[in-house]
Parts: sequence; structure tokens; C-alpha cells
Amino acid sequence: MLHSIRRAAAVGLGLVLAATALFASAAEEAAAEAEFVTVELTKLDGTTMTREYEKPRYGGTITMNREILLVSFSLWDPRSGGGPHELANVQPTNQRLSQLDWAHGPSGTGDYDVRQYTAANPPALAVPMLAESWTIPNQTSMVFKIRKGIRFWAEEDVAQANPGLQADYGRELTAHDVVFSKNTSNWYQQGLPGVATYTALDDYTLEVSWPEPDPLLTAFQLSMYLFVFNSGMANIPDSEWGDWQNALGTGAYIPTDYVPGSTVTYKRNPNYWENDPIHPENQLPYADNLRIVDFDDEASIIAALRAGQLDLTNGLGSSGKWGLQLKDTNPEIGQAPAAPTPTVWVPRVDLPDNPFSDIKVRQALMMAIPRDEVVEDFYGGFALQYSYPTFPTFPDYFVEYEDLPTEPTLPGSCASARDVVTYNPDKARDCLAQAGFPDGFEFDLWSPPGEAEFNELYQGYWNEVGIRANLKVVEGAVWQSVKDREDHLGLTSWTPGMWQQQYELLFNQLTSNATVNSARTSEPMYDAIAAIVTTEFDEQKRIAAYREFFPKALEDSAYPHGVAFDKLTFWNPWVKGYSGEMSNVGIQGWHSVAKNIWIDQNMQP
Repeated sequence: MLHSIRRAAAVGLGLVLAATALFASAAEEAAAEAEFVTVELTKLDGTTMTREYEKPRYGGTITMNREILLVSFSLWDPRSGGGPHELANVQPTNQRLSQLDWAHGPSGTGDYDVRQYTAANPPALAVPMLAESWTIPNQTSMVFKIRKGIRFWAEEDVAQANPGLQADYGRELTAHDVVFSKNTSNWYQQGLPGVATYTALDDYTLEVSWPEPDPLLTAFQLSMYLFVFNSGMANIPDSEWGDWQNALGTGAYIPTDYVPGSTVTYKRNPNYWENDPIHPENQLPYADNLRIVDFDDEASIIAALRAGQLDLTNGLGSSGKWGLQLKDTNPEIGQAPAAPTPTVWVPRVDLPDNPFSDIKVRQALMMAIPRDEVVEDFYGGFALQYSYPTFPTFPDYFVEYEDLPTEPTLPGSCASARDVVTYNPDKARDCLAQAGFPDGFEFDLWSPPGEAEFNELYQGYWNEVGIRANLKVVEGAVWQSVKDREDHLGLTSWTPGMWQQQYELLFNQLTSNATVNSARTSEPMYDAIAAIVTTEFDEQKRIAAYREFFPKALEDSAYPHGVAFDKLTFWNPWVKGYSGEMSNVGIQGWHSVAKNIWIDQNMQP
């Protein structure tokens, strides 16, 4: 199977050789004209380093593909109930209080690698954006100082002026706009216990307070999702809020055209407030125009990338075939891991008639997987052997393979934490026999269409130890209903993108009151560690407690899981000042990187 994937990846080679030769010729011409500068950068530990960059140039158009997700990407109205996914169109236009630290990411000092840089977890990566600074005066509040001199777009720069916004064009952003945005963006408040209160103490001082002491600074984390809109929107009719021409932000790009389901086009904000953190003498953004196009399938995206119709795309690749293919056919196209996504299967651990309610069966599923082989041969190295219950991008919390216990620790267990992530089909068969299935068993495996390919792969591995999956590929609505219904006895596959915070999987899937505990886990250890990390203010004590918990959760395998594959970022060689970052504002910030990168127009077709 794996060899056939490699052969399929080579199909179409002849179609791209001419384009590759054209790009190579353009690259040679551009290299002859390139000017380089040496920049001194300060690392997080205080030491300095020098790095040579091609000197940035202004002009041109950046064309990106939107992220492929099951959302419409059609919203401009912050009240519409959508979150950052659905409001992707406003990512270049409306900004947040904080952003990720571009100067210390992969395009700067490299203190954070590409996978780490995607994370939105403060305070490690958070630096000022609309807020120039913040303090934490006590355990129930934060105070943000809003940056002075940031102005909303001028009337002459928007596509069509709205009389109701006449007083707001070109005016200075204040803390009152942030309060308005928090109170207006309904998605930001839904389902949040102890919702944070935003108060403007004056025009430039914002207080965020919450009812109970919170060592995880949840309110700060949620503030990193908040787009700030102009409070003057309250003065226009409700029917006009969703019109893209009424967008009024402080961002680097201003919308000039919008074709639903096709393209969004933006122009450079000539009065943008921010300078390049690596080249501080340069005002951002570099490109004159930004265009977001809407290809719904990965094959079309790759074809457009090869043809030079797309400059970059991110968050792409539910399998490693595109990365493997492009390495062979288009080595000039850059690629980097954008974000690891766990391959998870959802059992019902609370139903006695379900074989997967037995820990030994779940462990057998895990041990039947040759993880190293899957990482290298199926995903081309862009994957992680395991990622539960947190990702290795949080190294203080993640327990490396060599440090995992080698003996079982949980009642009913037949394998240790190290065993369950080690390929051992003989031990898998033994665990099945101990669970009462010496000849294995059959079960239904439900998959949405986008996950069918890797489920076929794992189906083959499980069949070798007698766990025979009847794969049922169904539309998303059917898959969702099976995953969450009361009585299903098989497995449903799942790729939850919960990698932005070291406790995300715990709070979202494992505790008894988790938001999406589809497996219905009720092991006391999950609630016990949740209680510690939400009340303990000493970070080192939290780390110690979590590292003790980690191998137990891995051994329990409440949600059996395969490797965590990387969604991949791809970019053409004329995209400069870029190292594969998926976002510069954290989780769900696609297209925000456009302000930091530049285009070599001599190379671009």
C-alpha cells in the first residue's frame, strides 16, 4: 500500500517540468538582482545573533488559498455567531490585542520552531498588538494599555463610505472599541463559565476581570481570539453589518472586492501603524494587494500552486501525499509543518457491550500500529508518533518515549505507557486474548470523507491482529450523529485540531464535564489533574503533576490514537521573509501572515 502511494505521488511529473524550468530561470535572474542585509537579533535568553536576509521590497500581489474547513468563510458581521473560523475574511482587516512574536519565531531568531509558533498559549509567545503592554495586578484581573495613534481607515481608502460611519473614518482606536467588540461578538461569550468582563477605565486603559482566581489566565487566552471592530457600527442599520463594504478596521489590508465563494481582494493600508519587527525601519505591509481564493479541494490547490497561480497556502494536507509528491516534482516549493493534528478514534468506554470499553482492547489497537513506518512512509516525516494527552510542542508537559514507564500501572491494563506506542502485534494479540477475543472481532468504523484515506491504512494494520474494521465512509452530518449518539458500539474517527494549549485535550475530551467527551470517560484521574492545573499557581508544580499524569493517560488510551499528522504549509520560491508560519496571531489566524511577507516580483510569474 505504501509503495503504491509513492507511485501515485509521482503521477503528473511531466506536467510540471516546464513550469519548474521556468521558475528556475526566473530564480536565476532574481538572484542576480537580490540585495542582502545582515540583521542583529536578540534571542530570548538575551544573547545576540546575526542573520542574513534578502532586503525586503515593496509591491506586488500575494495570492493565498483559504483554509479548507467545514465552514462558509462568508461572514463579515461579528454578531453572526461565528468564531475566528467563520470570520476569516476579517483577519487581514481587524486586529487583536496581542499577536505572536514574529521576531522570535522561525523567520527571526528561531527560538520557536514552526509547530510551536502556531500555538496561542500565553504568555510564552504573546507580544503586543493593539495593546502596547499589559499587567496582571491580581489573580482576577489584567490591565491592557491600548496603543496610542492607531487609526481606523480613512474615508477615501474604503471601497464605499457609509454615512453612518462618517465620524469614525480615520479616528483613533480606543479601549471603548475593544469593550464594544467583546460585548458584540456573541461567539466569544457562548458557553464560557465566569465570562470575563471588559471595562474601559479611560480611552487607553482596558481592564479585563473574572470572578475567580485563574492560574491559567483563561481570559487572556480568550482575548487572543477577539477581533476589534469600530464601535461606530452601532450607528448603522443591522442589515448593513454583514456588508463587506462597511468593514472598518485598523489592519494592514483594506477590502476592495468580494465574490462569495470565490475571492476576496484587499489593498495595502497606506497609513498602517506597524513596522517590521525584524527590519524595524520598514513600514508594513510590503505587498500592494492581497487576494484570497477559494479552492475547495486539495488537488486544485496543489495544481494552482505548481502553476504559480497561488503564492502560498496553509493548513493543507489530511495525508502526506502532497508533501511527498512536491518533494519529488517541485523541490523549489517550500513546505513546513503548520500544525499537528491527532488521528483519534472515539469508542464508548462506558458501554459494557462495547469491546472498546476494555482497556486491553484499546491498548491492542494502539500496539498494532507501526508508528515509525506511518510517519516516514505515509506522511513523509511530517507527523508525530504520539500526541496524547498533549503535544510535544509543549516540551515541559510532554513525556518523551524514553522516559515513559515500562510496566503497567492501571487496573485491568496489559501494557505500559511505552508499550502502547510501540509496534508489537504479538502483544496486541495477547491483550485481545486476555480481553476474551482470542480470534479478534469485527466492528464498524465510521469516517467522514476527508478521513477515509488514513482510516484505510489503519484498517489494514488492525486486520493483521484480528481487529476487523468495517469502514463506513459517510457524510459529515451522519458521522457527527454517530460519534455523539448514545449507543454506538464501534469507533468513529476524529481529527480534533486541539493543539494550541497544553491542557486542551484534557478539558475538551477527557474530564467528566469536557465539552466534547464523546467517549464518555469518567476516570477520576482526569478530573483530578484538571482540578490541580486550574487551582495551582506555581507553574513548576503544575508541570510536575501533569508529567506524572501524562503516561497514565497514554496507558489508558481512552481515545485510541494513531500518529499526529501535520497539516502542511506550502509556498513558492518568490515568497520572501517567510519560513512556513501558519499564523502570526495564534490559532485561527490564517492570512494574517500576509502583512509580514513580501513578493519577489522578478520571480513571480
